[in-house]
Amino acid sequence: MSDAPSQTADRTPSDALSEADHRTIPWITAVYNQKGGVGKTTTAANLATALAACGQTVILVDLDSQGNATTSVGGLYNQGPGAYEFFTGDASLAELARETAYPGLRLVAASRMLAGLELELSEQDSPQFVFRERLLSDMPSVDHILIDSPPALGLLPVNALVAAHSVLVPVQSETFAHDGMVNAFFSLKRIRSTFNPSLAIHGVLVTMMGTDATSKKLDKVIRSEFADAVFSAVIPRDIAVSDSADADHPVVVHAPQSPGAQAYMEATREFLHREADLRERLSRQRASTASGPTSEEGGRSLPLPCPLSKATADPDASALAATTTLARWHARVFGGIPTGEETANNSAPDAPKSKPVPPPLKPTLEAPADDIPPDWTGVVDDVYAPTDGDQGLRTATWVMAAAAVVVLCGVIYITMTTMG
Repeated sequence: MSDAPSQTADRTPSDALSEADHRTIPWITAVYNQKGGVGKTTTAANLATALAACGQTVILVDLDSQGNATTSVGGLYNQGPGAYEFFTGDASLAELARETAYPGLRLVAASRMLAGLELELSEQDSPQFVFRERLLSDMPSVDHILIDSPPALGLLPVNALVAAHSVLVPVQSETFAHDGMVNAFFSLKRIRSTFNPSLAIHGVLVTMMGTDATSKKLDKVIRSEFADAVFSAVIPRDIAVSDSADADHPVVVHAPQSPGAQAYMEATREFLHREADLRERLSRQRASTASGPTSEEGGRSLPLPCPLSKATADPDASALAATTTLARWHARVFGGIPTGEETANNSAPDAPKSKPVPPPLKPTLEAPADDIPPDWTGVVDDVYAPTDGDQGLRTATWVMAAAAVVVLCGVIYITMTTMG
């Protein structure tokens, strides 16, 4: 496996790209964690949508055969060509990217065929580089490509990481998720040392943050271990996030005023700030490599991405403007016009202004003293708390079970005495 990079380096299409072509190279981010259930797909879908609301052109690639990222942005799962056909070379990424309900965001959908793709890839030479080879042969002219990779460390996640400029690692603030993240970083170090030396850690995003003692403790542990790699933004546990998944819309559109949506917008703003820093760092790294002796790393690295776009150059202004865009998208999907927004197509100055009808939200809980963002844990507990009738039924069930045990023991005792 160690000699695969050098073989691929000799034939990579990146060497054939001209300086003019480099202006079309998007910033490519793999959203990855070896453990499932940590908010990886939810993060990929909401980040892609929020970036589009910031004025970016984005392609979301769903490499998980379950297709949750596909349905999260309203796409059709297992219908028509998508990510599988990109790997097999049947079409380019730009040709396979489907329009979504959100302007600027396109989707390369998943299908069940991805479940067997790793076996097909294993039969090829240098299977870790297939995604990057396909991408560089016909790079789409967009600002961002986000790749939602499946959990574990198979050939599909490896392909995503080899093709990426950076990796974003969502992690839930609970013990098993923390252990999974440690394993994920060990794997990322191996990817960097073997296949993609330029792969940068875009950051660690804490998701599904609760107000319980365990969540707080694990959040502090994660921040102490990974320091500046951890996003300042934290995604709280929010019932609106699960509701949005049921509605096949990202929470930033489904309930833009909910705590979860607001947190994802803050994470998007921070994502753009970090991207600007990573672009500058990558440029300096490539410049120093080019001025020095020719290295193997330079031959097998992705080309530099296109220059800073307006959104990346001013993340704060872009994120602020995105809130209006998301409100407009919400109004278009759920009806009405966002509060405070002028109806540009209405010529009558005194025409009545309609307001959107957002999904009902529970009262926002007060933030704890340590400034951990509020979550909806208490609200969910209240909703599913047992009633008096439930408690009575539970008591009766325990009494009947105890009586049955006593009777059974008596029968066994009598039988044994008789036999004796």
